[in-house]
Amino acid sequence: MRKPLLGGIGLALALALSCSACSGEGGGGGAQPAEAGTAVQAYEGDLAFVDGIVPHDLTAVWMAEDAIAKARRPELRAFATKVKASRTREIAELLRYRRTWVGEDETPPIEDDTIVTVPAGRDFDRRWTQAMIRHHQAAIEIAERAVREAETPEARKLAKSIAEKEKADKAQLQRWERAWPRE
Repeated sequence: MRKPLLGGIGLALALALSCSACSGEGGGGGAQPAEAGTAVQAYEGDLAFVDGIVPHDLTAVWMAEDAIAKARRPELRAFATKVKASRTREIAELLRYRRTWVGEDETPPIEDDTIVTVPAGRDFDRRWTQAMIRHHQAAIEIAERAVREAETPEARKLAKSIAEKEKADKAQLQRWERAWPRE
């Protein structure tokens, strides 16, 4: 079963995305929405990157919301809050690029098997951290492939930035996982 792209976080994210796209916020680095009726060049490698990372980022937002609600450690709740905010901004930026390249921002739906929910409980923080480490590794692979295959400088720059951010977050999670005592 497939989930619609905005189904899980609802109207709030949809409004945030549309408002940031309208106001030009988000620091996209030059991409502007295509004007209605203009022909826009579709870049296959760039679209593959956006279509891969947007649903992935949306899943990260959902996972972050789960940790904000269930984590016992304040540092993990703070980390999840940061992930939610940064990935929400990243989604808006990626969708602006997609509108520039093809004149629309609809990406493929999310597959149910990519959505990770960690049950609440005593060892939630460690289990969530392990799941997010795997999730970050997948994002690193998507972004590094885009660095090699993207056709525009904007997409390569954004992919490199995403890979670096995901690596830093993954390293932090790994440090915590090693440092936290077993529960």
